[in-house]
Amino acid sequence: MTLQHLIVIGAGPKAVSIAAKLEALNRSGFTVPKLTVLDPNGVAANWAGEILEYTNGRQDLATPPLKDVGFPYRSQAWGISNERVNSEMLSFGWQAYLVTDPRRGSEDFSSWVDRGMHNPSLKQWAKYLSWVANEAQFPIDKRRVIKIGISGRLWDLTVVEESATNQGGSISGAEDHVLGDGLVITGPGPITPISGYDDSRHPPTITDAKNFWQHLNRIASARRQVIGVIGSGGAAASVVSTLLKSTRGNFLIQLITPDGVIYSRGESYDENRHYSDPQAWEEFGADSRTKFLEHTAAGVFSLADKRVMDVAPNLDTIAGSVSRVTFINHDKGAMVYLKGARRKHYDKIVVAWGFDAMDWQNLLDGTAMDRIAAALHGPIEREAIKDRIGNHLEIEGLAPWLHLPMLADKKGPGFVGLMCLGLLSDRILEAYVFP
Repeated sequence: MTLQHLIVIGAGPKAVSIAAKLEALNRSGFTVPKLTVLDPNGVAANWAGEILEYTNGRQDLATPPLKDVGFPYRSQAWGISNERVNSEMLSFGWQAYLVTDPRRGSEDFSSWVDRGMHNPSLKQWAKYLSWVANEAQFPIDKRRVIKIGISGRLWDLTVVEESATNQGGSISGAEDHVLGDGLVITGPGPITPISGYDDSRHPPTITDAKNFWQHLNRIASARRQVIGVIGSGGAAASVVSTLLKSTRGNFLIQLITPDGVIYSRGESYDENRHYSDPQAWEEFGADSRTKFLEHTAAGVFSLADKRVMDVAPNLDTIAGSVSRVTFINHDKGAMVYLKGARRKHYDKIVVAWGFDAMDWQNLLDGTAMDRIAAALHGPIEREAIKDRIGNHLEIEGLAPWLHLPMLADKKGPGFVGLMCLGLLSDRILEAYVFP
């Protein structure tokens, strides 16, 4: 049997969990596919804050670190070897990292427990993921994907060296091709655009959840200014909590949310269990799933961030649905336009709302677009894809395999984020170990 080849775009937690599970399966005697992970920035670079995109690495991880690359350690895909695979995955767990890795810093496992098993910073979490990648012995291909095509029954990815991609987005340098039987696309995608905002001209007066971190010092040092933050989810929570913890400035923050209320994330057993075991999830009606996700993931702040905000006298929350922003100039600030003919002036604005999980389609060539559209029986749209996601987190009916975990919330609430990485890797790799 010809060894299959699985390609993953993005070297974040999902890719690392897949690599660790492959190594665990290999140690357990399974024949596993070849793995290629493509990411020009390396392992968990966005989490570490090294490139100052999405974070500076100092925020706390919103999920418990014991929900690591192997969680929930409840494999059901590997027959009589399930317990062996779970045991092998423990060697890649958070506890194993704190016990064995000499680069972890001053804190070892016992001191972490004695200090209350706190959530690590995103930078610390990135170090853990890098350790897992090293232990799993898989290299990162640092070439950038510039086109996704299909040749016969194989994915055909056009890649270039990162140095051949300049800041203007044009490509210079030799192109190469990576062929694979399956493709996993990870990451949240870019910031959803807002009308009136130009990310090349308007920072630091207007920034977004991606480039805010590059301009943090100039924003946080503002005195007697009003900063408007647009958003109600995790990105907005990171921005607001970071500003509130700053001692450099003297400013008022107005958080603009559709409801005018900051909701905290549900953290009870009855909520968390559906992330760990989504067996009953598909029995939920559409309205129940939406309500559940709104309460536990979408448009909610972590309990830690909520505690910071609850005691902040310089934070105000207002209700409003933002339609556009207008940049005045760097001295006079910008305007936010709300539905209902309202508008508000701010000295600084941070657009910290959702990400575009469909951005990958901009890389598709004509053949790939036609093949995906045929599997969907219509246009390539978010809801159409969600309705066609199968048990392997793939678009059903499409050959070759295309796995889209960020659009798999109808198969389980945890696949989009970090709440069941071990289950996610089981679902995807089962398609290649038992083709």
